[in-house]
Amino acid sequence: MKILKISLLLIIIIASNSFAQDKKDILGEILNEVGFSRADLGYDYKGYWNRFPLDIPYRLTSFDDLFKEPLKLYDYAIVMGNVTEKYLDPKYSDSANDGLYKLLYNLGIDRKLGGFRSYSANLLPPPEGLNPISIAIERLFTLADKQVEFYTFGNRAEWPDIKKEINNKTENLPDSVKIILSELIVNLTDAIKWRNLAFRNCDREDMEKAFIIRDLANTQVDGMIYYPELDDIAVTIDIPSLHYAALKVVAASEKAERSLIRFIKDIPDDFEMELETPYG
Repeated sequence: MKILKISLLLIIIIASNSFAQDKKDILGEILNEVGFSRADLGYDYKGYWNRFPLDIPYRLTSFDDLFKEPLKLYDYAIVMGNVTEKYLDPKYSDSANDGLYKLLYNLGIDRKLGGFRSYSANLLPPPEGLNPISIAIERLFTLADKQVEFYTFGNRAEWPDIKKEINNKTENLPDSVKIILSELIVNLTDAIKWRNLAFRNCDREDMEKAFIIRDLANTQVDGMIYYPELDDIAVTIDIPSLHYAALKVVAASEKAERSLIRFIKDIPDDFEMELETPYG
């Protein structure tokens, strides 16, 4: 019976496309001819079926309902398509700072985690000071519980002098660019904080094992290798905090990119800055 329903659905789709201009309820008529209604099209599984995988991990929140109402797949896809058309349209993307942010939320997070609100990424303002980039990077070190100043024999060490290195490398940047970059660094630091919160309950050993996996795509098609650490991490990870971190990264990067466009001509052609931090 289930095979018949699947075959019938394919026939219905073809028939619906063929008679799209007809005002009649072609779908209803075809279903009626074979003794079915729209309610019969879904795949409503039962818990008492033998060997049916009831507890399937990692499936989307929309999967079960779309499985039961396959005709809703069209509406589901149309909504996602509308989002893409709106926020990737040059009329929007060239004039707003939140296109990628809204794409990430509507096509990714909202489809994975229902109920997560996207009113704002709550971006932090740039730090105030003579060199805001230096202050921003110092916050990055502080988050990792690292210092930027070192003392020995009761005096401040001459090396390494991270603040002096930053000031020397950024001295030729306009103040406007320093403010934009410092704001980006501050908000990426905030995103790292939320990322760390997301993994706070995960086992460190499991995390290290997951980071060195290099053959996941090649080994999971036929289940040749099982990595239990991935399942263990999935159980303990704080998904909302991880999504919040992702929204912050996208929002901060998009705002910085849009703001820097106006000052590209003021940045020296030979400007290059490389600094090792606790996070890369």
